[in-house]
Amino acid sequence: GQHERLTAKQICAMTYMDKVKVSRAVSGLVDLEHLQTTPDKNDKRAVLLSFSPQGRCLFEDMVPKVQRWEDDFLSKLSKDEVAQLAHIIDKLDPSHEH
Repeated sequence: GQHERLTAKQICAMTYMDKVKVSRAVSGLVDLEHLQTTPDKNDKRAVLLSFSPQGRCLFEDMVPKVQRWEDDFLSKLSKDEVAQLAHIIDKLDPSHEH
């Protein structure tokens, strides 16, 4: 997809997670061989992260499960409640886009 290789900094920006959490998650996923690292030619201090083949399979298996969970979660709310929830999330984190 469009995000085949990302730096940890880019992941932080996309997920709104702090550096420490992303760093720990990346380290664990590299140790489990779900992520591969490649030196970033444009920034010698950074590494590009990409899925290993087994990491890609795990990701593709998880996406529909997470989507079903989200759909089930939101199905319990009316359209107005979903709009209110989005408003509250935006208010708590103005940088968040839904």
